Amino acid sequence: MTTSAYDRAAEALAAGTPLSRAVDSFVRIAEVEERTGLHRATIYRKIKAGTFPAPVRLSVNCSAWYATDVARWFAAPESWTADAA
Repeated sequence: MTTSAYDRAAEALAAGTPLSRAVDSFVRIAEVEERTGLHRATIYRKIKAGTFPAPVRLSVNCSAWYATDVARWFAAPESWTADAA
């Protein structure tokens, strides 16, 4: 069974393993919606409010989130802030 980038990031976070951007993966909006249970509009509303990680622009028509950022948010959504990322 294949493990997603999000699952690997969540496992590392739970194990207390240091997370590095050098080995981090990207997840697209569909997986972010699936993992968080939030609708696309809610995700972007939370980004604007500074209570959800912002995506990274990969190209003109493509953006994604670092899997570790989403995993950190999921571990403690009520206490996550943009400056804590």
